[in-house]
Amino acid sequence: MKDRGYNPQEERLAMLEFGNVHDVDVLDIGAGRGELAIIAAGKMGCRVTCIDPDPAKLARAAGWISQAGLSERVTFEAGDARWLDFPDGHFTCALCYSVLHHVVREDREAVVAELARVAREKVIFSELTLEGATFFDEVLHPGESHVSNLVAEDWLASRVAGLGRVDIGERRYTYFVMLVK
Repeated sequence: MKDRGYNPQEERLAMLEFGNVHDVDVLDIGAGRGELAIIAAGKMGCRVTCIDPDPAKLARAAGWISQAGLSERVTFEAGDARWLDFPDGHFTCALCYSVLHHVVREDREAVVAELARVAREKVIFSELTLEGATFFDEVLHPGESHVSNLVAEDWLASRVAGLGRVDIGERRYTYFVMLVK
């Protein structure tokens, strides 16, 4: 099956550009392979702290960061996004790229609240649209259930609405919800 134009690096860069994230300290939850951290540190001049509950993923991400020559700008910590070990307002910005649909529904609100707590200025969430989730299930990760685990844009926006201004951006495969305090 053809990839229909999905480019994960472009999606991540679009998230950072949407939030005007440049030269600040950011928290990146769900480090994955470090792709968002590489873009944030390498192209946007940010200092990045990556959190993931899986030490093996953190080790792989650290390897990619090292290969990119960005080890001075990116740090890694094992942690759970529901209970972050940082003081209130510790980071200028918190980033949550395509993570919430991996969190059980009962815990999603706790993750949103924690990111809002540790971010001083803004929190940016990126999640899959229905087209993006369908593409992931059919092409990128067959057998997974991204469609059934979708995070509704209106649900996410409503969870941060009382905390500040909410901006929403939409792309073909992803959407962004940004809380500006």
